[in-house]
Amino acid sequence: SLTKAAIRTNIRIAALELQLRYDVGKRTRRMVQALEDPNRQYRGAALDFARDFADEELCATLAARIPSLGDEARTDLVNWLGERHAAAQIGRITPLIGSSDDQLAAAAIRAAGRIGGQQALEALIAALDGPHAAEAEAALAAFNGSMNEGLMAALDRTPGIQVRALKLIAARRISAAAEKVFDRPHSDTGEVRNAAIAALAGVRPTREF
Repeated sequence: SLTKAAIRTNIRIAALELQLRYDVGKRTRRMVQALEDPNRQYRGAALDFARDFADEELCATLAARIPSLGDEARTDLVNWLGERHAAAQIGRITPLIGSSDDQLAAAAIRAAGRIGGQQALEALIAALDGPHAAEAEAALAAFNGSMNEGLMAALDRTPGIQVRALKLIAARRISAAAEKVFDRPHSDTGEVRNAAIAALAGVRPTREF
């Protein structure tokens, strides 16, 4: 009864902690209920407590609730899934990169970068030319896994994607991209030319400029 909405938040949280710790059989149901609670502090406490017992099944159950949650709750859950490196839920996370809610989109970008994998890589590269390009670039800079081929392929996409991909290629010193980087100083787009010239120092060209 102490978890009811009319009770003070700190008391509700303490009661929830006891429930989650000792009533193991009802953990999943109580986590879903907490996630749908309007109180953000209460939701956040539930997710914090779940770090001690979360498994793939719980992650899947909570991720399945994403469509029915508000943007604030989805943001908190996506951040949590990213921290858990919940790779099996990447398909529910990457579509949120295009959310009109800036905080949710940024959370999805961060989570994709932490989780890694091909699907996350493709979604982040696509986001390099959009309203959250800076966040996508930062996520790729700390990406979990190899992304050499993805960045090289990005050099055939829009100028906005090319510019940021060139920065990442130089930072990661991807020598396999040298030939494609070498060709970009002849681009019709000034920003691409400048980015390519700056990137040349980070790769080893296989032919003279």
